[in-house]
Amino acid sequence: MEPGTEQSVHLFSFAAGWLFGAESTRHLHEQRSAAGLTVREHRDTSTAAGHDAFLLAAPGHLA
Repeated sequence: MEPGTEQSVHLFSFAAGWLFGAESTRHLHEQRSAAGLTVREHRDTSTAAGHDAFLLAAPGHLA
């Protein structure tokens, strides 16, 4: 890392996700923070489908 530059990591997760739950994101956050990186977490709470939402059939108004 060059002097005067800040390295940051953005972690994205889904509140409804069961494969990689909150504990996975927490673990990644702790590891990156310990390495001196600025970590920001973003959690999507708008869907009950989790990270597989893109596999669902599109609603009629989108077809």
